[in-house]
Amino acid sequence: MATSETLVDSLITQQLGLCVTGSTGFNGDYIIDVENDKAYIGHCECPLNPYGDEQRAPYVIRNLPQWPVDQQEKGGACVQVDLPADEPVTVAKVSVHDKKLALFTGKAVAGERLFPDWDDILCRTKLAIDVEAQRIFGNVDWWTFGNHRVVFYGDHRQEFKDLATLLGFEAIEEDK
Repeated sequence: MATSETLVDSLITQQLGLCVTGSTGFNGDYIIDVENDKAYIGHCECPLNPYGDEQRAPYVIRNLPQWPVDQQEKGGACVQVDLPADEPVTVAKVSVHDKKLALFTGKAVAGERLFPDWDDILCRTKLAIDVEAQRIFGNVDWWTFGNHRVVFYGDHRQEFKDLATLLGFEAIEEDK
Protein backbone atom coordinates (compact mmCIF):
# COMPACT_ATOMS: atom_id res chain seq x y z
CA MET A 1 0.00 0.00 0.00
CA ALA A 2 1.23 3.49 -0.78
CA THR A 3 -0.84 6.01 1.16
CA SER A 4 0.44 8.95 3.13
CA GLU A 5 -1.04 11.82 5.12
CA THR A 6 -2.96 9.44 7.44
CA LEU A 7 -5.55 8.87 4.74
CA VAL A 8 -7.42 6.02 6.41
CA ASP A 9 -10.31 5.92 3.91
CA SER A 10 -7.81 5.83 1.03
CA LEU A 11 -5.92 2.99 2.69
CA ILE A 12 -9.15 1.06 3.22
CA THR A 13 -10.14 1.73 -0.41
CA GLN A 14 -6.79 0.35 -1.53
CA GLN A 15 -7.12 -2.75 0.65
CA LEU A 16 -10.69 -3.45 -0.52
CA GLY A 17 -9.62 -2.73 -4.10
CA LEU A 18 -6.84 -5.29 -3.75
CA CYS A 19 -9.48 -7.90 -2.92
CA VAL A 20 -11.72 -6.80 -5.82
CA THR A 21 -9.16 -6.05 -8.55
CA GLY A 22 -5.90 -7.72 -7.51
CA SER A 23 -4.20 -4.32 -7.34
CA THR A 24 -3.72 -1.78 -4.54
CA GLY A 25 -4.42 1.07 -6.96
CA PHE A 26 -2.88 4.54 -7.04
CA ASN A 27 -4.04 6.98 -4.36
CA GLY A 28 -3.78 10.67 -5.14
CA ASP A 29 -5.15 14.17 -5.01
CA TYR A 30 -8.21 14.58 -7.21
CA ILE A 31 -8.92 17.41 -9.65
CA ILE A 32 -11.87 17.73 -12.05
CA ASP A 33 -11.15 19.73 -15.24
CA VAL A 34 -14.46 20.56 -16.91
CA GLU A 35 -12.71 22.60 -19.64
CA ASN A 36 -10.82 19.54 -20.96
CA ASP A 37 -13.27 16.81 -19.83
CA LYS A 38 -10.63 15.21 -17.63
CA ALA A 39 -10.11 14.06 -14.08
CA TYR A 40 -6.58 14.10 -12.70
CA ILE A 41 -5.17 11.99 -9.91
CA GLY A 42 -1.68 12.80 -8.68
CA HIS A 43 0.71 12.18 -5.80
CA CYS A 44 4.44 11.81 -5.19
CA GLU A 45 4.11 8.11 -4.46
CA CYS A 46 2.68 5.22 -6.42
CA PRO A 47 2.89 1.43 -6.63
CA LEU A 48 5.22 0.32 -9.41
CA ASN A 49 2.82 -2.45 -10.50
CA PRO A 50 -0.42 -0.74 -11.57
CA TYR A 51 -1.98 -4.04 -12.65
CA GLY A 52 -1.22 -5.79 -9.36
CA ASP A 53 0.94 -8.43 -11.00
CA GLU A 54 4.62 -8.67 -11.90
CA GLN A 55 4.42 -6.02 -14.65
CA ARG A 56 6.33 -2.91 -13.59
CA ALA A 57 5.75 0.59 -14.92
CA PRO A 58 8.81 2.67 -15.79
CA TYR A 59 9.84 5.08 -13.03
CA VAL A 60 12.52 7.52 -11.94
CA ILE A 61 13.48 8.99 -8.58
CA ARG A 62 13.16 12.80 -8.59
CA ASN A 63 13.11 15.75 -6.27
CA LEU A 64 9.79 16.82 -4.79
CA PRO A 65 8.09 19.24 -7.21
CA GLN A 66 7.98 22.28 -4.93
CA TRP A 67 11.77 22.25 -4.47
CA PRO A 68 14.18 23.46 -7.19
CA VAL A 69 16.68 20.84 -8.34
CA ASP A 70 19.58 22.84 -6.89
CA GLN A 71 17.91 22.67 -3.44
CA GLN A 72 16.63 19.10 -3.54
CA GLU A 73 18.61 18.12 -0.44
CA LYS A 74 16.14 20.31 1.49
CA GLY A 75 13.04 18.70 0.01
CA GLY A 76 13.89 15.04 -0.36
CA ALA A 77 13.08 12.63 -3.14
CA CYS A 78 10.04 10.85 -4.53
CA VAL A 79 9.11 8.40 -7.23
CA GLN A 80 7.69 9.44 -10.60
CA VAL A 81 5.90 6.48 -12.17
CA ASP A 82 5.01 6.56 -15.87
CA LEU A 83 1.51 5.08 -15.62
CA PRO A 84 0.03 3.35 -18.70
CA ALA A 85 -2.30 5.34 -20.98
CA ASP A 86 -5.10 4.31 -23.36
CA GLU A 87 -6.63 1.87 -20.90
CA PRO A 88 -9.88 1.81 -18.91
CA VAL A 89 -9.65 2.77 -15.23
CA THR A 90 -11.99 2.78 -12.27
CA VAL A 91 -11.70 5.53 -9.67
CA ALA A 92 -13.08 4.80 -6.20
CA LYS A 93 -13.13 6.02 -2.61
CA VAL A 94 -14.90 4.74 0.47
CA SER A 95 -16.12 6.76 3.39
CA VAL A 96 -16.25 4.33 6.29
CA HIS A 97 -17.91 6.91 8.56
CA ASP A 98 -20.72 7.67 6.10
CA LYS A 99 -20.97 4.11 4.73
CA LYS A 100 -20.65 5.27 1.13
CA LEU A 101 -18.49 4.33 -1.83
CA ALA A 102 -17.95 6.81 -4.68
CA LEU A 103 -16.84 5.58 -8.09
CA PHE A 104 -16.59 6.42 -11.76
CA THR A 105 -14.87 4.96 -14.80
CA GLY A 106 -12.90 6.53 -17.61
CA LYS A 107 -9.94 6.04 -19.91
CA ALA A 108 -6.36 6.85 -18.92
CA VAL A 109 -4.73 9.25 -21.38
CA ALA A 110 -1.25 10.72 -21.78
CA GLY A 111 -1.05 13.98 -19.88
CA GLU A 112 1.74 15.23 -22.13
CA ARG A 113 -0.84 15.73 -24.88
CA LEU A 114 -2.63 18.25 -22.66
CA PHE A 115 0.29 19.94 -20.93
CA PRO A 116 3.77 19.96 -22.49
CA ASP A 117 5.39 20.34 -19.04
CA TRP A 118 3.27 17.52 -17.55
CA ASP A 119 6.21 15.92 -15.70
CA ASP A 120 7.05 19.16 -13.89
CA ILE A 121 3.65 20.42 -12.75
CA LEU A 122 1.90 19.49 -9.52
CA CYS A 123 2.68 15.97 -8.27
CA ARG A 124 5.41 13.83 -9.77
CA THR A 125 3.21 10.81 -10.51
CA LYS A 126 -0.13 11.66 -12.08
CA LEU A 127 -2.77 10.33 -14.39
CA ALA A 128 -5.16 12.13 -16.73
CA ILE A 129 -8.49 10.38 -17.27
CA ASP A 130 -11.05 11.02 -20.03
CA VAL A 131 -14.42 11.46 -18.31
CA GLU A 132 -17.65 13.42 -18.55
CA ALA A 133 -16.24 16.04 -16.21
CA GLN A 134 -19.31 18.25 -15.95
CA ARG A 135 -21.42 15.31 -14.81
CA ILE A 136 -18.81 14.26 -12.23
CA PHE A 137 -18.38 17.84 -11.05
CA GLY A 138 -22.13 18.06 -10.45
CA ASN A 139 -22.12 14.85 -8.40
CA VAL A 140 -18.87 15.03 -6.44
CA ASP A 141 -19.20 15.10 -2.65
CA TRP A 142 -16.01 16.70 -1.35
CA TRP A 143 -17.31 16.78 2.22
CA THR A 144 -17.86 13.01 2.44
CA PHE A 145 -14.94 11.77 0.33
CA GLY A 146 -12.31 14.50 0.63
CA ASN A 147 -9.89 15.41 -2.13
CA HIS A 148 -8.26 12.01 -2.67
CA ARG A 149 -9.32 9.10 -4.88
CA VAL A 150 -7.82 5.72 -5.77
CA VAL A 151 -7.35 4.63 -9.40
CA PHE A 152 -7.52 0.96 -10.40
CA TYR A 153 -6.65 -0.21 -13.91
CA GLY A 154 -9.57 -1.92 -15.65
CA ASP A 155 -13.32 -1.41 -15.64
CA HIS A 156 -14.33 -2.62 -12.19
CA ARG A 157 -17.55 -0.63 -11.80
CA GLN A 158 -19.76 -3.64 -11.16
CA GLU A 159 -17.30 -5.22 -8.74
CA PHE A 160 -17.19 -2.02 -6.65
CA LYS A 161 -20.99 -1.70 -6.74
CA ASP A 162 -21.25 -5.31 -5.57
CA LEU A 163 -18.69 -4.60 -2.85
CA ALA A 164 -20.74 -1.62 -1.63
CA THR A 165 -23.84 -3.81 -1.46
CA LEU A 166 -21.94 -6.52 0.43
CA LEU A 167 -20.67 -3.94 2.96
CA GLY A 168 -24.06 -2.28 3.33
CA PHE A 169 -22.66 0.94 1.81
CA GLU A 170 -24.41 3.26 -0.63
CA ALA A 171 -22.70 3.18 -4.06
CA ILE A 172 -22.51 6.62 -5.62
CA GLU A 173 -21.69 6.60 -9.33
CA GLU A 174 -20.32 10.11 -9.74
CA ASP A 175 -20.44 9.89 -13.55
CA LYS A 176 -24.13 8.95 -13.75
